Order: sequence, then structure tokens, then C-alpha cells
Amino acid sequence: MIDIVNIKIGDVVAYKGTNLVSKAIINITNSSYSHVAIYMGNNIICEADGYTGHVRCRDILEYKNHLDIYILESLTDEQRQKICDYVISKIGNKYSYFLTLWLGIKYIFGILLPFIDTKTSENCSELVNLAYGSIGLRLCADKWPTPEQIVHSELLVKCGEY
Repeated sequence: MIDIVNIKIGDVVAYKGTNLVSKAIINITNSSYSHVAIYMGNNIICEADGYTGHVRCRDILEYKNHLDIYILESLTDEQRQKICDYVISKIGNKYSYFLTLWLGIKYIFGILLPFIDTKTSENCSELVNLAYGSIGLRLCADKWPTPEQIVHSELLVKCGEY
């Protein structure tokens, strides 16, 4: 287990969910994770949350014993702050249930339907990918990645569990 004080703002946290929805996401995407978020400091993560239906912040302790921490060691403090500022600017935006359904169809049936990006809603993986994109880095080439694609980015390294 990593000590929470070793996590830096802008780090990616990946959740190994155990509820029915999390298990479905893990199975459909052939992933180890059902959710990703950004660490904001002071034991707070920010996420696009499908349960509440919007981008919000919450205490990292709610995910204790189910998280892996991924870092990009070369990030400067300024870049880390910009990542967090981007996520903060999205707080209150709607969760994209349509995107999540679209991804489900893509992975279950292998069908790539047309998708209109409203830019006013996102799912968890898209939020993380766009946050890093705000500093000129894309964790994934895919615009709408899965949590697994995020953590397997060649830029990130797993540094521990929480």
C-alpha cells in the first residue's frame, strides 16, 4: 500500500470496482479497472461519476483498498496544477451515459456507431485523457478510451496501491 502523502496532484487513480456496474465494465472492456480519476490533493479525487451523473470531487478514502496509483514522473508542478485546473473547470458537467452506452456497443458487438461529441459531458476515462490533453499530452490516441487504455498509456507508471 502506498502512503497517501506520496500521491501528487495530477496523478491518475484507477479503481477496481466490485459492484455489478463495475464488474460489467471490467468484463465488457476486458479490463482490470472500472473507473479512473485525478488526484487533486488533500485526499480528494475528481471524477466523472456515473452514479451521481456529473463531474464531482470526493474523498479518496471512499475507494480505499481498491485503487492503483499511476504517475507521470516528468510532470512539473505547473503541469500538475493545469491538469487539476482543467478538471475543476469541468465540475458540474454531466456524466456522458450516451458515451458509455456507445462504448458498450463498441466492445460488446464490435460496432462503431456515429458519435456526436457535445463537449459538455464526459465519462471518467475521457475526463482523465482530456485533462492530460490540456497540457499537450494524450494518454491514449483513442479519443474515448477505457480505464484500461488510460493506465496502459506508455506515459504512465504504476507506483502503488491505495
